[in-house]
Amino acid sequence: MNGKIFFSAFVIFFETFFKLAGVDFTLLGRISNALLILFVCLNFSIYKNIFTGEYKKINLLTVIWLLIILYSGYVNQHLFYDSVSWNGELLDSMHSMRFEHVVLYVLNFFSSILYYQYLKRCNKCAVFLKYFMAIMFAYAAISNINVLIISDSNYLVGNKFYVCYLNLYAITLYCFYYPVFDKKKVFLFRTFILISILIAVKTECTTAILGSLLMYCFFLKLRYKFMLRLYDWKTFLYGLIFFDVIFFFFTMTFLDNPIMRFIIVDVFGEDMTLTGRLDIYAAVGGLLAECPLWGFGVNNAHMMTVMYGVGSNAQNGILNYMLEVGILGVVAFFLLLFEMLKKSKENYGAYAMICFTYIMLVLSSIEITFTTYFFAMSFLLLLNNETVEDSEIMDIKYQMQ
Repeated sequence: MNGKIFFSAFVIFFETFFKLAGVDFTLLGRISNALLILFVCLNFSIYKNIFTGEYKKINLLTVIWLLIILYSGYVNQHLFYDSVSWNGELLDSMHSMRFEHVVLYVLNFFSSILYYQYLKRCNKCAVFLKYFMAIMFAYAAISNINVLIISDSNYLVGNKFYVCYLNLYAITLYCFYYPVFDKKKVFLFRTFILISILIAVKTECTTAILGSLLMYCFFLKLRYKFMLRLYDWKTFLYGLIFFDVIFFFFTMTFLDNPIMRFIIVDVFGEDMTLTGRLDIYAAVGGLLAECPLWGFGVNNAHMMTVMYGVGSNAQNGILNYMLEVGILGVVAFFLLLFEMLKKSKENYGAYAMICFTYIMLVLSSIEITFTTYFFAMSFLLLLNNETVEDSEIMDIKYQMQ
């Protein structure tokens, strides 16, 4: 049983998080496809009776969200963009995500959600979390060593954002597996945070520094002060409105504040346009008007923003995801997320995942955080660490009162 869970944890990690520079992309794709098919075969029972029982609403919202992704991927599967120099030389060529890859993308997410429900019914969530955490920490450690020993930015596992966020993913899993800290765990947690900040400084990723500091505050300084409020899906909705909507429309007023000028220019060393974000925000509205309902297809936002001269991306989490799946896809996903937050309201051990969603929410105001990795991590809200003693949970409840 545990061997099967380890294999499933590895497949879910490999399908979503694994990257390796220098390895043939086609070969990795074939391995990924084979692993996913084997996962489906080994866990075929999880696909039965999905619209009955306690998870029927979550599964219905999941199906709606994934169908929107499928439709958007289908209608946009032939998009391409060729970057040509002034003398006609082809500089770069980009294509939309192939529809068969969109199908596999959807199958991976659908399978993960159903598998987590199965683990919870079998009281095997902790076993999965232990394996998944170990794999993530090993991968992050390899990435961190690579960052520290090379002098350029050609990192082994991806760009600076992915390299830095890997540490946040690993720390989140650690806090999920150990929801109650003793002195040793507090020491290890602080050590992981310091490593995360060190890697962020080395790669010059200011958003990861902010994310690490937020994680430290959420887990050690604000742990019991706002815990119940964070579990409320309406709090997340208010945060979404503030950080991704109000921040977008009132950026100029926000940045004109002397305190914000000090933080941005003197503390973080950024320019007052937040590295060109204001110009990007001004241009992205016209691009959204081209395909407002379905978007341009999953993982196609970069191609579209480059094609329209906006930049490498929309520099705002919800806007960038809206470019991919449109208004309908964004609404469907957040309805699903709200339902998962409601489901985890009595799961006090899931505080780590609650904090993670809020940290990514804050960072989404100036960075692209609503990505495949965020979705994969947020699905862990469905899990419950059943190894936590009742006395420890009661202590959490007491501290929250």
